[in-house]
Amino acid sequence: RVDWWVLVSRSRAIGMSQLMEGDGKGAAAFALDAPRIVDSFSEAVAAELSEAFAGVSAIALDAEGVDLSRHGRISIVQVSTPNCCFLVDVLGKGPDDPLVGWLRTLLENELVVKIIHDCRMDSDALHHHLRIELANVHDTSCWHAVLTGQFDKNLNDVLQYNGLGTNQFRDNAVYKENK
Repeated sequence: RVDWWVLVSRSRAIGMSQLMEGDGKGAAAFALDAPRIVDSFSEAVAAELSEAFAGVSAIALDAEGVDLSRHGRISIVQVSTPNCCFLVDVLGKGPDDPLVGWLRTLLENELVVKIIHDCRMDSDALHHHLRIELANVHDTSCWHAVLTGQFDKNLNDVLQYNGLGTNQFRDNAVYKENK
C-alpha cells in the first residue's frame, strides 16, 4: 500500500478537505508491482526509466542513508509514480555517474512536482553528495504545518491527522532514530 502517495498526489489537485471519501482513507490503495532496484545504468535501464516516467507530472520521492545529510551518506533514492517504484542505489556513486545524471535530470525538472515528506536532510544530501538541486518540491510536512500550525510532524502523524492509513512498520523500524 502506498497511502502517502494517495494523500500527497490527490491533495495537490483537490485540496485536503476533499480527501476524505471512498473507503474513509482517501482512496483505494494503489497496487504496485514490487519496487525495481536499479544499481547501474545501461541502455536497457535508460529505456525502462524513460518509459516509466514519460509524461508524469508528479513523482513521490524519498532518500535513505546513514546520518542522511552532507555529513553522512546517501544510499538509496526512491522515485515513484502511481504505477511503479524504483529504488535507485547511489551508494558510492559520485555526481558524474550516469545513473546519478539520470536522477539529476528528473529531480531538477521544473515540470515534474516532487512530492516528499520533510525534504530537509534528503535535499541536503542530494545537493552535497550528488550535486542535485531539487526543483518544484511539494513538501507535505511544510504543507501540513502551514495548514494546521503543527510543526515537525512525521508522516504517520500527518496521515493520521487526515484520517488516512499509517505505516504500522515505521515506528518499529531501524530508521526511527536515524532518519
